[in-house]
Amino acid sequence: MNGAKHSLADKCVPKRELGNEGKILEETMKTMTIRVNWHQEKVSENKLVRIHDIQNHKDECRFNQMVDFTEFPDENYANSTIKGKGMKGYKRCEHCMDGKVILY
Repeated sequence: MNGAKHSLADKCVPKRELGNEGKILEETMKTMTIRVNWHQEKVSENKLVRIHDIQNHKDECRFNQMVDFTEFPDENYANSTIKGKGMKGYKRCEHCMDGKVILY
């Protein structure tokens, strides 16, 4: 190295060189509809993770402040992952969803 700093972007393959892989990645990102905020399990009163509707999120959801989250194509995928981690359930966000608690 000649002392120049490189970002992760310098190592990424440009989308135009990915061919079909780039298209698949782009389509996958468009289909993510649910965001699970894992941090809520640690800080919420009921100790449940919270799920959000990505396409309907509100300012009150504070998406820009979330650091420990995963996005899923739908609630069923999120549900099976939450259950698979041995958690007791989750809460749908009261701002962008119906606020319902789902317990296992």
